[in-house]
Amino acid sequence: MFHIVIHCKPNINNEDYFGKVIGAYASILLDYKDYDGALELSKYYVNKENWDFIEFDEEYFTFETREDLPEDYQQYFDELDKYGYSVIFNIYNEQKDD
Repeated sequence: MFHIVIHCKPNINNEDYFGKVIGAYASILLDYKDYDGALELSKYYVNKENWDFIEFDEEYFTFETREDLPEDYQQYFDELDKYGYSVIFNIYNEQKDD
């Protein structure tokens, strides 16, 4: 299973967030064996929620059990087990200076 992070922004069809937030880092948990396929699926699921892909985070993680996930993501394991994926949007409102 993979934990992939995507930087994204709300698109015009995203009534809840378009014009209200700058973007988000979407954490996608996928029960999938192939890394390249997991990348494509993660973009699909983000787009399905009306967010536009910006870029992948360079790091990704693999895990096998609930306990392998960070503690604050363990609550999403049941959703992952039931549907094969879970998407958590970590939204931000301000641009950060590097």
